[in-house]
Amino acid sequence: MGGSKEENLSSEAILELLRSPLEEWAGSPPEALIPVSLDRRAFSTVLIFKVLVGGKEHILVAKKVRHAEVNRHITESENQAKVEFEVLKELYGAFEGVKGCAVPEPVVLLPEEELLVVRYVKGELLTDKLRAARFYSGGRAFSELYAAYNLAGRWLRRLQQHTGVRACPSAPFKENIIERLKVRGDEISRSGSPLWGDSETRALLEKVKVWFREVEGDSLPMAGRHGDYGHWNIIVGGGGITVIDFLGYRLEPPLYDPIKVLLGIKALGDNPLVSKKRVKLLGDAFLEGYGLTTDENGVMGSICEAYHRFSIVYGIVTAVGGSRLDRFARVRTLKENAAMLRRMIRGEGAVEGQSLFNPVEWF
Repeated sequence: MGGSKEENLSSEAILELLRSPLEEWAGSPPEALIPVSLDRRAFSTVLIFKVLVGGKEHILVAKKVRHAEVNRHITESENQAKVEFEVLKELYGAFEGVKGCAVPEPVVLLPEEELLVVRYVKGELLTDKLRAARFYSGGRAFSELYAAYNLAGRWLRRLQQHTGVRACPSAPFKENIIERLKVRGDEISRSGSPLWGDSETRALLEKVKVWFREVEGDSLPMAGRHGDYGHWNIIVGGGGITVIDFLGYRLEPPLYDPIKVLLGIKALGDNPLVSKKRVKLLGDAFLEGYGLTTDENGVMGSICEAYHRFSIVYGIVTAVGGSRLDRFARVRTLKENAAMLRRMIRGEGAVEGQSLFNPVEWF
């Protein structure tokens, strides 16, 4: 897509790009633009900065899209800064009346630079609260974690209620999923991991194509999905949660996001310091908030489950660093998901074309 070819802009360069748009937003020239922190992530550069205008201080966040091979299917399809900004404009009002659930307020968009600005959200990433699932953590901390996951379920249900579930052709979703599986398979192959082979990737691709043939030509139920819905994109604070980072937002099967969340919760239990009882309670909290029922399963459940399990395998074999305990937990998670994928490839589900396990029984 369009945008500056320079993705590693300095804080000063980003603020200079924003000076005029921020003046238009504020209604008068900014008295000062003060960078606070710059974070170059895999798929975006994020700058937190302060704006002084009319004697008042605003804390804002600028996000510039970065392009990478693994997210090429997203960044080359649409201008993701524009997509995210428009989604936030729509959802900001939609969530205003939903207690405890929110999205950041959109402020400025520079589509030609693939750059957007939102208002800073004060709080703590849900990631940083996960220690409360450990055996020795206090009950109060776990209660807060439980409440956050319940709100995460409510937030997702509200998103899907707002966008509605509509009938859409299956072909675009099929092409997108197959492409994403291939890209991840190539990355796994390059990693040289002995825990998942190229022949298994090919077998998985064939299995997914079989599932898609069952619904070929049909219109499938689709709803708005966040795309990377997990504890790393949820801010907890002020008695509620705010969901951030809508890179890759699109319409896809309603099960896409909840299955991702459930698998993420389940993986917490692979850390030997984490209580599996507490992990189950977190899954229950999310399911209660979301309202997932057994009759929402089916072929799309199989496809979404297989895709997310494969993404977990990809994420782990390409991961670097971490403590010995982190690496131990990652290997356990990888082995479990690889084993489940092999069972899905062999068609060991209770009913062919359905997820191996119903989501409400994963815990």
